Amino acid sequence: MKKTRPIRIAILAMIVAVGFSSCSKDSSTPDRQKTSITGQIINSQTGEGLANATLSFYDAASKSPALNDVQQTATSSSAVFVIHTDANGFYNSTEAYVGTFTLIIIADNFYAQTINNFVISLDPLENEFDPITVVQELGTGDGVLRIVLTWGLSPDDLDSHLTGPISGSSSRFHMYYGDSDPISSNVNLDVDDVTSYGPETTTILSYTDGVYRYSVHNYSNSDITGALEIYQSPTTVRVFNNTGLIKTYTAPVTTSTSGDTWVVFEINVSNGTPTIVDKNAYTFVGSDDVAKKK
Repeated sequence: MKKTRPIRIAILAMIVAVGFSSCSKDSSTPDRQKTSITGQIINSQTGEGLANATLSFYDAASKSPALNDVQQTATSSSAVFVIHTDANGFYNSTEAYVGTFTLIIIADNFYAQTINNFVISLDPLENEFDPITVVQELGTGDGVLRIVLTWGLSPDDLDSHLTGPISGSSSRFHMYYGDSDPISSNVNLDVDDVTSYGPETTTILSYTDGVYRYSVHNYSNSDITGALEIYQSPTTVRVFNNTGLIKTYTAPVTTSTSGDTWVVFEINVSNGTPTIVDKNAYTFVGSDDVAKKK
């Protein structure tokens, strides 16, 4: 690369500082190529776009800040660039840089989210990113556990199902799209998505001793090939308590005849203390066992 005289470097730095207010940069950015990126950040509790979220892009090869530091350093000079979402949760920048990054997303009252190996290509058509769901914190009175299901463009409709004990009864509740707030269950289906990506968000308000079971059913394909679509989507389930993210599940590898439902995990609650037990298995439920969706 041709060397630049010091005075020209100083002038260039002043121009960038004035004209690139939406992004911070480190000393390596003059050698980078710029491109455009677009996408949307989604609120886990509404399924709608989240305004005023901050997306900080760090060099994947360098050390990124710890999550507990991110809240104070979102616009730190260690970030290659920083962008923000608009009133509808969209981000759209023509000042992004090409490369592989660690993306950290923060917003007030939401858990910070890290996405590793976030690749930005030179071709803007490859930088139209899928929606990203960030999860609202569990504050006082908000519940004890939050479960967030997300997936890709296909299938259109995956469904969260949570069954569990009812206090003082031998019966069990079944929370799903047909009964999002079962009586005497202390659980809610906060968001039911039917048009790809998710989220579907489940909140457990308080525990009852017994066994809870969380599963994902392929409503779009209630056949023995449905599980393969869950795996290929790809499908992810994240579990949060009041400390933040405690479990992440990705749909395990499967065959074309393993069922239509992914049994993700169980929660064994004894004397009010929960223990999560991984299941990660497929089964066949079929549409006859699930009420028809309205």
